[in-house]
Amino acid sequence: MNKTINVNIGGRIFSIEEDAFAKLEKYLEAIRNSFEGHQSADEIISDIELRVSELFSERINESKQVIVFEDVEAVIAIMGKPEDYIDAEDEEMEQEFKRKTSGKKYEKRVFRDPDDKLLFGVCSGLSAYLGWDPIILRALFVISTIAFGVGPIVYIILALIIPKAKTTAEKLQMRGEAVTVNNISKKVNESFSDIKDDIKDFGKRNDISGDRVNSAGKHLGDVISDFFDALGRILKVLIVVLAKILGVVFFLAGAFALMALITGLFGIDSFLSATGSGELREFMNSTLADSTNRGLFVGGIALVLGVPAVSILLLGIRILFQKIRYSGIVAIALIVIWFVGIGLLAASGVQLFENRQTKARFTETLQMDVDSRIDTLILDIEGSELTRFKFSGDFIDGSIFFEGGVTIPWVDSTNVVYVGKNTLTTRQAAGDRFLFEVEKSARGSSQKDAIRNARQMKSSWSISNDSLRVSPYFILEKGNKVRSQKARYILYIPIGKAITLAPSSKEVIYDIPNVTNTRDRNMLGHTWLMTEKGLKCRTCPISEEEKAQAREDILQESAKQIEAELPEDLDINKDND
Repeated sequence: MNKTINVNIGGRIFSIEEDAFAKLEKYLEAIRNSFEGHQSADEIISDIELRVSELFSERINESKQVIVFEDVEAVIAIMGKPEDYIDAEDEEMEQEFKRKTSGKKYEKRVFRDPDDKLLFGVCSGLSAYLGWDPIILRALFVISTIAFGVGPIVYIILALIIPKAKTTAEKLQMRGEAVTVNNISKKVNESFSDIKDDIKDFGKRNDISGDRVNSAGKHLGDVISDFFDALGRILKVLIVVLAKILGVVFFLAGAFALMALITGLFGIDSFLSATGSGELREFMNSTLADSTNRGLFVGGIALVLGVPAVSILLLGIRILFQKIRYSGIVAIALIVIWFVGIGLLAASGVQLFENRQTKARFTETLQMDVDSRIDTLILDIEGSELTRFKFSGDFIDGSIFFEGGVTIPWVDSTNVVYVGKNTLTTRQAAGDRFLFEVEKSARGSSQKDAIRNARQMKSSWSISNDSLRVSPYFILEKGNKVRSQKARYILYIPIGKAITLAPSSKEVIYDIPNVTNTRDRNMLGHTWLMTEKGLKCRTCPISEEEKAQAREDILQESAKQIEAELPEDLDINKDND
């Protein structure tokens, strides 16, 4: 067991084993001794420590949080040993160091170049990354500004999003050079050499007015560059804050989705239920074929909906806690599991289709005892309280509604699972008596199964003297399968007899044929007489068109009577008076 200690390297805290720390400390001390008395020693040492810190960070991951002896040796191999370059006059050692570092490709990074800038160093930084002459990019920005006017906007955006190369290591990375002790030393020496030259020439430049303008312009550029640097830092802070907020949203959304999914799949009354009543378990029992079909459906839903919920939850955790990282295996596993869920749902769907592939319809004549002396039948609904019934949610087939514990007078409310809508239409009777039929249809795995599913529907109607009452709803009790059940009542009306549509019958009538093509809602409250041509309103106000038609019918009838009464040998010349 090795002892570990915490050290601060380049502004970052690392846990490092004791023997590894001794090796690192000896290495850094050797570098300090190499540059002892050098005018830029402090900056060189600082840049070297920053680079060492970056290399250590790359070697830390979720499963490895401690720097070991091998890590220090690997970093030293990358940075180079002090003895490789302390003797600048030793040509053989210099060539050996170049041989060790040549042929290696180092990753370039995009930075703004503060050493060769006119404004923010965008063009010079991009040119260093691309290996171009900065004049080319500057010329392109000028041309785009003149031709399209977008140059300044693009330049400012790039200045905000591209960081400035502040350290020597970043300046080396900008050009794709190895960040070694030797290169850091050379770069710092070059910078100090440039500063010395500027100081020597300061007096000369100060005497030339043009150079004064250049100096002032460069100073203004530095001020503007610093402003955008500060603005960039503020934007970074805002982005971090927004990212944390987004992480919280993702975490809560994923957790909430998982809770809702688990609640629904276990059949508990869910506070997320669209119906507000009933259980998802009852819905599945009545819709799916059998226990195998239910198992496939539940498993598929759990995986297809659960994987996105888990993914959102993990993404929220990753945003909130950046040290937590997930390997690619996690993503691959989630994708595979999701496709497994798709397969389970597909298998469930195939079984469900097989149980709904055949449609059957049958008609049942209902015994309706109506006195033959009654000429007008009044249509109303069974149970006025049903007009106030509100369906909770339309789940399947457009006419079947998922509901539990509803109040219907003619059935045990605790046994109701599904409620469907009845419809009623009229036809002309062949005889002289009112007839009443109900047409039921459903789907099933076979003709026999479909008819059995259709017979499972229950409804209610009654006849009393001249009043026919029909329930606007049919129900399916628990244990029955929902298979696109539909019910339509048909009232056959003899010619010469009529029907009065009570206002409440709007709950049940649908597409009542009549000679005037009057809409169902406009037929309510009126009496309709069955004629040879169809239903005709006896109590509706007569329109001007109908009055004109009536006058024309009277004139035609009168003309026929007069013509019939004239002698057969009488010749009427229509051209003479």
